[in-house]
Order: sequence, then structure tokens, then C-alpha cells
Amino acid sequence: MAVVVNRQTARRIRSAHTPDYDPDEWLINPDLSAMEGISESYWKVVGDRVVEMNDEERRGLTLFLHLVRGRSA
Repeated sequence: MAVVVNRQTARRIRSAHTPDYDPDEWLINPDLSAMEGISESYWKVVGDRVVEMNDEERRGLTLFLHLVRGRSA
């Protein structure tokens, strides 16, 4: 079994059966060593790599989540 990461959403699936995942849409067994200790919420895919969002992207996501959660409360 492998790990796959969606190229659009950066969603990770562990123990994936790789023939079920199109490499045009999913990274197959990407190197995630640089992402250790970083919340998956702050991952993004650039080319064929999973990288951490920059500070501006993180702030934007945090603000968005705060606004969404505030509306649903």
C-alpha cells in the first residue's frame, strides 16, 4: 500500500491502492519528510512536490476558517 496526495486539495490518503489513483490527479508516494510536524491544513502541492503554505496563505486560510466557523456557531 502507498500514500497518495491529491494535486488540487493536498488531501492525503494512507494505505492507498495506487492503481485506483490517476497520477494526473494524485501524487503517488511523494516525499513528505519536509512536512513532518506541519498540519496537513497547511500543505499545498506545487508541481510534483508537497510544500508548506507561505505565511500569507496560512493567514488567509486561518481567517477564512475563523469566518466560516463564526457563521456556523
